[in-house]
Amino acid sequence: MQDITLTTSDQIKKNSTGYNILNYAVTLGNLSLRSGLRVFFTPENFQTFTDDIVSLINNPSKGLASKIIKTMASSVQRNFDWHVVNSGDDYGNSNIATITQAFDNLCSKIEELKAYKKQKAKEEL
Repeated sequence: MQDITLTTSDQIKKNSTGYNILNYAVTLGNLSLRSGLRVFFTPENFQTFTDDIVSLINNPSKGLASKIIKTMASSVQRNFDWHVVNSGDDYGNSNIATITQAFDNLCSKIEELKAYKKQKAKEEL
């Protein structure tokens, strides 16, 4: 996802759209949610959303990246229409492992770039 939404390595950071979407999907997919909590997606809509994320990870395209961003934005903006979690809701679908791995890879890349920049700054002194 970072290759589509970010154009240079300097832009890979923890406040990027790609980072935040992956972080949200990983967090929601790996938590046990208590009843009554409001979230952006029903389990079924979250399945579709994560299907799109995995498709983007496997076959990057600007159109799909744009669709994912629009889906997330519209879900957030519907704040009075968020899903209220029920006791039977399960967000831990089959896509979560793939998305978690992609998120971990992105976090590693961010740390590598930070270390590289820090080293370059030391060398310039």
